[in-house]
Amino acid sequence: MQTDKEIDDSSWPETVNHNVFITLLKFHFPDIYQTIEDGSADLLHIVMGNFRNVVEENLSLREKRTHQYFDFLSKVLDKADDDLINAIELSFLSGFPQNREDIETAANWMPENLKRAKKDLRKKLSN
Repeated sequence: MQTDKEIDDSSWPETVNHNVFITLLKFHFPDIYQTIEDGSADLLHIVMGNFRNVVEENLSLREKRTHQYFDFLSKVLDKADDDLINAIELSFLSGFPQNREDIETAANWMPENLKRAKKDLRKKLSN
């Protein structure tokens, strides 16, 4: 498990699907993986929502580790298959963050590709 370092994605496969995402989550953030209830790892949107909850909690506390979570998700998004993109959009980015006081911090801390995906999602949902 890495703690304050940037996520190294050099050994990741070219495409990240549901199963690869679970494996990467387990490797990089075993503490988050352990919070997933038995059987829920098969439900991608549940896992992504769980990841989002952890990120939101850390964002609210202005925890440094939030940057690493965003870095991880940014790199996952760059390689994600369509199902994983859908889970990121609907179970992470949609309505993120819930706490209004965290909106500015999230905007400042999120990598550009996540900001762009959030903006694109807003456009999609408003049509």
